[in-house]
Amino acid sequence: MAGGASAAGVLLLVVCGTICDCDDYDLIADWGAARLNFLRRYLPYDHGVPGGRWLTC
Repeated sequence: MAGGASAAGVLLLVVCGTICDCDDYDLIADWGAARLNFLRRYLPYDHGVPGGRWLTC
């Protein structure tokens, strides 16, 4: 996937962000950036989380 984001990484980010009541991609991306250490327990996220603009593509 573009930008170094894996499908599994995007899926984990979107599912977790949605569970935490983020209702658009910008909020999900912000949530992921704030909780990157949590997400890295499960996947490496070597390049961080994708931004909201990238998620809408």
